[in-house]
Amino acid sequence: MQEEEHHSLGEVHSFAERWRLSESNREHGARALEVSPPDPQLISKFQSLSQAASTLVILVGAFVLLGGILGIANMNTMRPGLAQLKAQTAVCFILAGISLRLLRKEASGRLERGVAQACALLVALLGLLTLVDKLFGWELGIDQWVLRPNVAGSAAHGPSRMALMIALNFFLLGCALLVLDVETRGGYRASQFLTMLAGLASWSVILDSTLNPALSYLYLALPTALLFGVLCTGVLLVRPDRGLVAILASQSLGGMTARRLLPAAFGISVILAWLRWEGERAGLYDREHSVVLSAAVHLALLAGLIWWNARSLDRADAERRRAESVLRAAHHELEARVTERTADLAQANESLRMEITERKRAEEAASYLAAIVQSSEDAIIGKTLDGIIVSWNPGAERIYGYTAAEAIGRPISSLVPPEHEHELPEILGRVQRGERVDNFHTTRVKKNGEVLHISLTISPVRDAEGTIIGASAIARDITESTRAEQALQQANAVLTGWLHELEKRTRETTVLNEMGHLLQTCVSAEEAYAVIARSAQQLFPSDAGALCVLNASQNLVEAVAIWGQSLVGERVFAPEECWALRRGQVHAVEDPAPGLVCRHLGALRGLSYLCVPMMGQGEALGVLHVQSGGSSGEGQNRLTDAQQRLAVTAAGHIALALANLRLRETLRMQSIRDPLTGLFNRRYMEESLARELRRAARNQRRLGAIMLDLDRFKRFNDTFGHEAGDTLLRELGEFLRSRTRGEDIACRYGGEEFVVILPEASMEVTQQRAERLREEFKHLNVQHRGRSLGPVTLSVGVAVFPEHGSTAEEILRAADHALYQAKAEGRDRVALGAAAGKL
Repeated sequence: MQEEEHHSLGEVHSFAERWRLSESNREHGARALEVSPPDPQLISKFQSLSQAASTLVILVGAFVLLGGILGIANMNTMRPGLAQLKAQTAVCFILAGISLRLLRKEASGRLERGVAQACALLVALLGLLTLVDKLFGWELGIDQWVLRPNVAGSAAHGPSRMALMIALNFFLLGCALLVLDVETRGGYRASQFLTMLAGLASWSVILDSTLNPALSYLYLALPTALLFGVLCTGVLLVRPDRGLVAILASQSLGGMTARRLLPAAFGISVILAWLRWEGERAGLYDREHSVVLSAAVHLALLAGLIWWNARSLDRADAERRRAESVLRAAHHELEARVTERTADLAQANESLRMEITERKRAEEAASYLAAIVQSSEDAIIGKTLDGIIVSWNPGAERIYGYTAAEAIGRPISSLVPPEHEHELPEILGRVQRGERVDNFHTTRVKKNGEVLHISLTISPVRDAEGTIIGASAIARDITESTRAEQALQQANAVLTGWLHELEKRTRETTVLNEMGHLLQTCVSAEEAYAVIARSAQQLFPSDAGALCVLNASQNLVEAVAIWGQSLVGERVFAPEECWALRRGQVHAVEDPAPGLVCRHLGALRGLSYLCVPMMGQGEALGVLHVQSGGSSGEGQNRLTDAQQRLAVTAAGHIALALANLRLRETLRMQSIRDPLTGLFNRRYMEESLARELRRAARNQRRLGAIMLDLDRFKRFNDTFGHEAGDTLLRELGEFLRSRTRGEDIACRYGGEEFVVILPEASMEVTQQRAERLREEFKHLNVQHRGRSLGPVTLSVGVAVFPEHGSTAEEILRAADHALYQAKAEGRDRVALGAAAGKL
């Protein structure tokens, strides 16, 4: 009976809870009708369209600008006969597209937002200055400020300056981008109104071009109008959940209607205008009939769109009314069921109260038979099913310290420590089910507060009819044996910890040795950094860190190897921002709050870290940085002493390996580089030339060789001194390095002679490169101790594989003969080598 009443009570509560949830859902639905949220998928699509528009504008602007630079007129218009886009207009489109792309998110970074605002401001200023120039007749030379006249375009295809409507549109769009995120109190955005104004002119030109394609040059060229239309669309859709455009992304009927009708309205206008023009040109009807026919078709299509949309809205409204009717019926049914269940709940509560009263009377009238052995050394306790002590033997007095008078009538929970109170309901539950609890080890509290370890055996007590009326508990004191067992477990735990620590140290030593062997075999710094990152991840698996190395100028420290997922700090910083590099000692911080935190870590919270400086051959190489694994709480995630010692040891191995690697690299560079000019030496050039010749022969490609010689270098040394001559040679080396490709090989052949190897270069390309080198070096101003050394010229000899030879010796001999020929012909010139077999 009691279980049935409890079940009925649970059903009533569950029903009431469902009713409250339905009421909450209905209120939420009413609020949704008042404010319709935007559709996230539509917002994402609109923003993607905005990004595509900015990309298209940038690409077309760059394409037009390239056409202006190269002088290709067809790259500046959409089809022959239309007006060209001017280069300054293309520049404004590129700037506007960049600004729109960088402003794609309201939470853009400070740098991105600054660049975007600067581009938008430049577009607005160029448009405003052009408007002032044209309206007042001033000659400010705006177009010449943007690009040189020969790049800006040719007057043969239209005015050389930006048109008035173009300038106005750029001014409006620049201002719209500047105030893109400015919102009025009414929720309107000025940027959208400015963009719509700019779009009107573009749309009118598109319609004019569609109505009369014969127009070849308008106040706003068709390509420019189309680009303005794309750009205006991108600006409007970059914030589709704000202002007037928000209706397009809403989930309401208005948003659905706008998305259906607006594209159709614009598309129908263009298509009908084009069909009207084509019909007139084909002679199907004259202009008066075309106007009537166009109006009739417009009216028919408009009526069809309105009818189709009205039918869709009527269908949606009918569905809404049907859903509201079903909801009202469900609400009435729910109220009736709540009323019925409330009455059942009242009846169940009354029945439960009567049953509880009867149970209390039965418990008060019940008697217990004490059959506990008084002579037992163990504590034998009788208790009710509610946990009240009803019998207490002398053994219990000896173990717990309470007399029988003190214990009987008290709850058994008074003997249970707080951390074990959860055991009582489970034990009593098992006893009520008739189960026996054997050798249950737990703790109890004596009268004096001492905690005992006991072993409990609990059995149910039954009356004559077999009904469980209580429980008997036999408790044995096992405190001493428990303490001995705990001491043994602690000793085993200590030994296990030592064993794990020893195994950990062995693994760390193995990883360090393996890292040292791998670093010895590395041939480049990149390989070494990869080995260090992998080994550091194994040495510090739960921590984050980085290997930071000083650059060649000793003014920046860069993180070249990083491990861990939560590294905090800068990847590139100055040496003075690290306390370890400044002091030349290990810098450890246990608590960032009062500690001296390195500036390259920024705002460090709840983490400890260690910076170990790496020294090699008497100079600083960098720093090994290790952080604790996370920031979950105070006093946690601290680097242990063992981890700090491991980091210092690893830093020593890494520093020694990096120093050796740098020494090997220095020796290698000295073996292939000329110490004065920094170019490759003759031996490296000859080996590389032989290799490139074999590759060129295998791939059937050409290879060019240029041999250069400083004219009258001996007289130059006699005039200015050998120190000035060394300066001139260094300047020539730097000149060749800055004007050769990455795959070219520039070397000092000997004395004042230099050789440049050009893989995959034809004879014409090699001659052009030689002429350019000769001409540019002649205008180079070489300074020595504040004194100009005057113009210096070059004599150049050119040889090409396979025309002038098939081996390195033949190519160099042909280039050398051509060089002497250039000198014999008067110097400061380029001479071509003789064909193979004619030397």
